[in-house]
Amino acid sequence: MKIRRAQAHESKHFSREAFQKKLAYVVEENPIRYIEFEIFDIYKARITPFDEKWGTSLIDVFRFHNGFVTLFYDCFGNLIKTFPNVELFQINPQELGVTQWLVSEKKLADLNQWLATPEDVIVPVFPYKNRWIALDGHTRLKAAIHWEMPYVYAYKEAGDGLSKAFYNSAMRRDIVTVEDLEVVDAKRYQRDWEEMCDQFIATYKAKQQLREKALEERKLINQDTYDGYNEKLIERLAQFLSTHHVHRIGVFYPLDKEVDLRSFDVSYETYYPLIEEEGIQFAPYSEHFKKGPLNTQVPNTEKRLLGTLDAVIVPGLYFDAQGYRLGYGKGYYDHFLNDYKGLKIGVCFSSFFVTSLPKEAHDQAVDFVITNTQTIEVRTCTQR
Repeated sequence: MKIRRAQAHESKHFSREAFQKKLAYVVEENPIRYIEFEIFDIYKARITPFDEKWGTSLIDVFRFHNGFVTLFYDCFGNLIKTFPNVELFQINPQELGVTQWLVSEKKLADLNQWLATPEDVIVPVFPYKNRWIALDGHTRLKAAIHWEMPYVYAYKEAGDGLSKAFYNSAMRRDIVTVEDLEVVDAKRYQRDWEEMCDQFIATYKAKQQLREKALEERKLINQDTYDGYNEKLIERLAQFLSTHHVHRIGVFYPLDKEVDLRSFDVSYETYYPLIEEEGIQFAPYSEHFKKGPLNTQVPNTEKRLLGTLDAVIVPGLYFDAQGYRLGYGKGYYDHFLNDYKGLKIGVCFSSFFVTSLPKEAHDQAVDFVITNTQTIEVRTCTQR
C-alpha cells in the first residue's frame, strides 16, 4: 500500500483549500482513498476520512512534511494520535540556507493565492556549518520573501548526510539564501530539479555504498601487508617527484590505513591540511601534531602557508582512471582543487584504483594517480 501527496490530475477529489495547501493525500488501495487534512491551532490536524487500517502510516507520511503537528483528530473530534511537543521558533527567512536551487513558477503562483501570514510558513530546519538550513518548504519561503514577511516559523529536525549534500551542492552553485532560488517554468522545473534529484540521490547512495566498502576493505589489510604496500608506493612517488621541479608539497596525516607520507617531511617542505571556516588551509610541518576537526591530526602551530604549493598529494578512498576520487563526502578537497593550479597527485593502494567512479558536477580530478604498482597519467590514461 502506497501513501503519497495528491497530484494535479487528482485535484477534483479534494477541496480547493486542502489541495492548494498540500494537505491532500492518496492511499493507493482498492478502492483508492482520497484523504484531506485540516491544520488548526498550528499543532493540531483533523483527518477526513480516517481508517485505522492505514491511519498510522498516513500520519507518518504527513508528518514527514509537517513534523510540527503533534495532535491528530478524526472528523468527529476524537483524538486518535499524539506525539511529543515540537518547539516552533521565529526566524528571518533571508537567513536560512537551502537544500534546493529551483522553485516552480506555477507552484509559487498557486501559493501566493492563499499564503498570507507567517503562520502559513512553517518549515523544518537543521543546524549545519553555523547556520539554519531549510529541509523543505522552499516555495513557501520564497513567497514569504516576496511578501516581505519579517519572520516565518521553523522547527528543528535532524539533517542527514543527503540533506547536507544538497546544501553543499546549492552553495557550490552560489545559491546561498532563499532569495537566490531561481523561479522557473514547469517544464524546466521537472527537467532540472525533479529529474536531477533522482540522479543526485542515486549518485549519493552509490558513493555511500562505496565508502562503506572501502572502509571495510581497509580494516582487512594486516599491518605487514600495509607496510609493504606503503613502502612500494612511497618509492614510486619519490621517483615521480624527483622528475618534477617541486619543493613545497601538500601532504596529509594518515588515518585508518591511508597512505603514510610522513617520510617526505625530511626531503621536502611539507604542509598539512586543516579545516577552517574558509575551507582547507595548509600549515607547515611541525614536530608535534594535535587533534583537528573530523578526527584529523594537524600540525600544532599557528603558522599557515604563505604563497602556493608546487604540488598537492590528495587522499581518497578510491581513485579512477579519469583521476576522479571518492573522498569522505565533506567536499573540502573538491573545493580546494577547483581553484588550485599546481600539480595534483592522487595516491591509493592498487586495490582502491578502479576503472570508473560515480561522479557529480563539482567533483575534481587529479593529474596523476600513483599506487604501489603503477603511475597513471590521467590526461592520457597511460601507465608507467
